Amino acid sequence: MITATINEVSVANGQYGMEKKSRVTLADGEQKTVYTKPAAKGIYEALAPGTMVELVPKSSGAGYLIKSIIGQAATPPPPPSNGQAPAGGKADPQAIAEYIKTACGQYAYCVKVLREKFEEVGITDITDDLLKAGATSIFISTKNRFG
Repeated sequence: MITATINEVSVANGQYGMEKKSRVTLADGEQKTVYTKPAAKGIYEALAPGTMVELVPKSSGAGYLIKSIIGQAATPPPPPSNGQAPAGGKADPQAIAEYIKTACGQYAYCVKVLREKFEEVGITDITDDLLKAGATSIFISTKNRFG
């Protein structure tokens, strides 16, 4: 039996519709992400941080499915990682990689929208330096405003 404790749960509109994305810690300390569809009645509704679950390997592809809810963990789950190392600990490399992917996508979007706005107002001499400086400024102010 593979047991894990849910650290955090988010709802996402995935490739195949709505699903819950649970970040779990296995008994050996390894962290995994498990996706659950609303069709998993009784499990989908019960997913919450601190809940202990039983996992089974997926029949096709890599990963796990939540087989059942075991109960509440004896100790609270660790706080969600934002890519920074917890006090006295090490950063989760997967959390760092996901943060970088998200940040890169946000920065690329800043470049795209800035280029479109420049073209919209008739600025035709759009240099790479202008785009980099403008997108960086927008990216930083957005991070400061929205976290």
